[in-house]
Amino acid sequence: MRICKKCSEEKPIEEFRLAKAGNGGIYRLFGCKKCACLQQRKYYQLNKEKCLLADKIYRKNNMDRIKQQKRKYYFRNKEKIIKNIRRWELNNTERVKDLKYKWAKNNKNKILTRAKEAVERMDDYYIKRLLAMGTNWKSANIPQEMIELQRCSLILTRTKREMKNV
Repeated sequence: MRICKKCSEEKPIEEFRLAKAGNGGIYRLFGCKKCACLQQRKYYQLNKEKCLLADKIYRKNNMDRIKQQKRKYYFRNKEKIIKNIRRWELNNTERVKDLKYKWAKNNKNKILTRAKEAVERMDDYYIKRLLAMGTNWKSANIPQEMIELQRCSLILTRTKREMKNV
């Protein structure tokens, strides 16, 4: 147990943050975690612009490092992140719809390019969309065998068309 110098409460040693000493050692800070958090929050409120500027400079100077950290975090917590995204999307359906609409409006060329590439490649996504179009089928429920049959049918149709044009 230890007494916090800020709030004068007796708390377990785990309630005090670790800090690096100048000689390479580690020691516990005088204030507990709760007091340190309050002190940081107060400092931030008093020096908000200075803190924001420092953050901006840090991000600019350490862009690659931050990207790498984010990538590592994502791969370590992929399921958790995807689960949170899905939950947010379910709770914000109107916002998601609006964001998708805005993205599609601003990226028409990208969408057309991707669609043309999908048609040329005849990837599963494109074929599932073809099979589901005009039916009440869900793309996720279409079996792989049916996708392969549709792909063969498309290849035959395209080959016939090319032979007619020659």
